[in-house]
Amino acid sequence: MLIVITHNEQGINRHCRCHRVYNPSTSIQRFCRGCRKWFDEGCLTPEGGENLLARQTVQEALLKMPIIRGQGGATRPQEWNIVGTGIYASIIRDKAQDFEDITVKEQFSMEEQWERWIDILKPEFVIFIRKARFIDYKCPGCLSTI
Repeated sequence: MLIVITHNEQGINRHCRCHRVYNPSTSIQRFCRGCRKWFDEGCLTPEGGENLLARQTVQEALLKMPIIRGQGGATRPQEWNIVGTGIYASIIRDKAQDFEDITVKEQFSMEEQWERWIDILKPEFVIFIRKARFIDYKCPGCLSTI
């Protein structure tokens, strides 16, 4: 017996104001920490141009990283493209204060700080974040920067 459940019945498509079903192969979405909803980047309004995660410490940069998911048509997606960067954001949030205290005390260079994070996060993810240029968007729900 085959049971068909439509996406409307399960609320699957209520992630964005467009109400399209999320497809990790073709979509890229941003998570708003303020209203706790996912939005397609194509439905968001950019706030300025691309920016690197430049801060005084690596921990500050990592804490500003947007939570994203989807591979947006990438031919060789990484695991975080599919499941999202939320798990990394949680790890970063849990470890950042300890790293910040050590970094200030020991006066680690930026390169030394990145090397310390490679021991905790996957090396491929650290390389991705170091090179990534993110566009800030305004959340249509709560107007937070996402």
